[in-house]
Amino acid sequence: SMSHEMIDPASGAVVPAYAYADFPTYHDAMHAPVVFQATDDDGNGVIGSEDMPDIAVVMGQEDSVTDGVIRLISGDGSAVHGSIHWSSFTNANGTHTYAPYHYAGLAMANIDNDPNIEIVTLAIRQSDGLCYPAVYEVEGLNGNGTISLEAVYGGGNHTCTAHAPALADIDGDGGVEIILGRAVMSANLDFEWLGQGGRG
Repeated sequence: SMSHEMIDPASGAVVPAYAYADFPTYHDAMHAPVVFQATDDDGNGVIGSEDMPDIAVVMGQEDSVTDGVIRLISGDGSAVHGSIHWSSFTNANGTHTYAPYHYAGLAMANIDNDPNIEIVTLAIRQSDGLCYPAVYEVEGLNGNGTISLEAVYGGGNHTCTAHAPALADIDGDGGVEIILGRAVMSANLDFEWLGQGGRG
């Protein structure tokens, strides 16, 4: 982990622990990160394969809390583009404050065909600890990388477990679906169907 001192096995040099400027006590990752180009590093106005890949990861405070922070880190380690913790969002369930769920995985892609990349995960609601599928957007043009909460599922809550979302056009209609366990939603988190298998 970047948050712990390490020793380079080749040289024996000590690599000091990394301290994050935003939310420095949130440094523990429970899921594998995802890698995708999310920022326009070459400044050509398009996020594409020529840009530096970025690393998105949910980090928390060891096992002491369930809320987390999404960090977007440049693939070359030169910068933390953005971090997001608690954010307010209004949907059919009212106005509430949400944070990324510490134990959930991520999926990252351009799911709505706008110029920016989205990060899909579970978010935990501050008022009652319930979890909901959520979409965060990366403002990636000009290499900015600011993260904002774009959508939270407005239906019933999902189990707060270590879900890892998947993204695919599983019905062949040209749009991306979000799969969380046996639940399938559209890219804007409209419920589509529930499978017969386990929750995943």
